[in-house]
Amino acid sequence: MSRSDDYFYFENACGSSLALLHATQWHQAEMMFRLQDISTIYQLKESSEDEITKAVISLLQLVQLHKWRLQLVHHALDVSNDLDLSLTEFNQLWTMESLCGQLSESSLMRKEAELMFLQEEIEELETGLLEVMGSEDRKVTEAELAEKQMILEDLDQDVSEELALTFDPGVRRLTIVQFVAILNLGVAACYGSLRDSHAHGYTHMDVFKYMVVSFPILFALENLLMLWLHGLENVFVSNLHPAQRLARRMSLVVIIGALFGSVLLLADKDHTVMNANCQRALASCSSLLIITSGRHFSRMILSLSHAAATCAPIAFFVFDIVLLFAIASNDMFGDKVMDGDTGDPYFDTYTHSLSTMFRLFLGEG
Repeated sequence: MSRSDDYFYFENACGSSLALLHATQWHQAEMMFRLQDISTIYQLKESSEDEITKAVISLLQLVQLHKWRLQLVHHALDVSNDLDLSLTEFNQLWTMESLCGQLSESSLMRKEAELMFLQEEIEELETGLLEVMGSEDRKVTEAELAEKQMILEDLDQDVSEELALTFDPGVRRLTIVQFVAILNLGVAACYGSLRDSHAHGYTHMDVFKYMVVSFPILFALENLLMLWLHGLENVFVSNLHPAQRLARRMSLVVIIGALFGSVLLLADKDHTVMNANCQRALASCSSLLIITSGRHFSRMILSLSHAAATCAPIAFFVFDIVLLFAIASNDMFGDKVMDGDTGDPYFDTYTHSLSTMFRLFLGEG
C-alpha cells in the first residue's frame, strides 16, 4: 500500500466509531501483504526446506515489518506533508505515547476522549445541516445527529458519575447544591433586612438566624457524605479532573468560613470578636457555592491559575527591575526632581521613589 493508503487509514479508520475493528483489519491485511511480498522481492522460495533460507525469510519479514511500522509513525507525525520529519513534529511522538498510555490505563480518560470526539462530530453534523442538501440526505443527517446526541448524553452522565458529581444516576448533586445555595442567599437577605429594621421582633430574627446557621452545617454534612462515599483522594486530591478538584477545594474554603461565622453568630453574642454585620456576612458566605460549585467558574479559575503560573516569572522579573530602579533613582536624584504641580519630590524617600517607578512602568508618568 502507498502513502495515500496510510493516510486514508489514519483519517478514516481512526476517526470512526469502529476505529479498533477497522484498524485491526487494516493492520492484518497490510501485514500479510507485505510479508507475502518478501519472497517475491528477494526471489526466495517460501516452500524451501533449507533452514538457512527459512531463517533469512523470517529475518527479512521482521525487518520489513518494523520498517513499515516506523513508516506509519513517520507519516502520522508528518503534519506538514512535506515528507520531512522536523524536530517539532518528532516531539509529538512522546506526547502521543504519553497520551495513549494514560488512555489505556484510565477508563475515565477514554470516556472523556470519546466525549470530545462526539462533540466534534455533532458540531460537524450541525454545520452540515445549515448547508443545502437533499431531503433524503437531510433525514439521514438528522437521524445520525439525534443518535449521536443520545450517546453523548449517556456518556456525559457516565463521566459525571465517575467524577463523583452525582450521588446516584437520577439526581445531579451540582443542581441541588446550587438550589440550596440560592435558598441560603434568600434567607440571609431576609435575616439582614429584619435585623436592620427590627420590624418583627427578636422571635423572627432568631428563627432566621438559626436558619442561616443551618445552611453551612448542611453543606458540611454533604461534603462529609461525599468523603465517606468516594474517599478523600477522589474528592479533593484526584488529578482526573483539575477543574472539578479546584471547585471542590474552593467550596470547602467557603464552607469552613461559613462555619466559623456560624459559630461566632451563636457564641459571640456580645460581639467581642467580630461585629454583628461581619458575623452575619461570614455565616452567609456559604451562598457563594452558587458560583464556586459551577463548572464554568471552575474552568475559568483553572485557566486563570495556569495563566498566572505562566506569567509569574515575568511579573517577578519586572518587580525586581522596579525595585532596582527605585533604589538607584533614590540615590541618584534624591530631592532634586520635583513635581511641577504639587512641589513634592519624586525620589526623596524610597517609598516615593518606588511609587514613581511603578507609575513610570505602567505608563502614567
